Amino acid sequence: MHAIEMITAPEAYLLLFLWVFAEQIGLPLPAAPALLSAGAIAARGRLHLVPLIAVALTASVLADFMWYSAGSSGSAAANRFLLRHPESRVLQSAKHLFARYGSRSLVFAKFVPGLSLAAPPFSGLLAIAVPQFLLFDGLGSLVWAGSFIGIGYLLGR
Repeated sequence: MHAIEMITAPEAYLLLFLWVFAEQIGLPLPAAPALLSAGAIAARGRLHLVPLIAVALTASVLADFMWYSAGSSGSAAANRFLLRHPESRVLQSAKHLFARYGSRSLVFAKFVPGLSLAAPPFSGLLAIAVPQFLLFDGLGSLVWAGSFIGIGYLLGR
């Protein structure tokens, strides 16, 4: 029996939530492999797709809203992070892309390195309305999580 098979369903959902949340707040912990694995496990009937997507969506939007709030409050920590991050050139490019497409960029931001982490605080800095931010960020998070979980599910079959 593999170690992953010894994890209970509630533990798996919690682990996925923490993994996605950690990536979305900026820790170097890629969530895509975890989402793919969760989808593959769901294909075996051990987990369910809708709760997996809901957990990943919730973790992603919660972390993004924290960054949005930091940006909207003019948080010095958010500004320091964005301007002094090791990938500052990537983040500067992301800033220009976000400035061009506005809140619509949140729909595809999760798929663009740099923009994924930069778009939520930029949304706050640009004073995007909370409902608009939550709508586009939620849609983007749903597409992102659903894509990886769905691909994992298909490959797991």
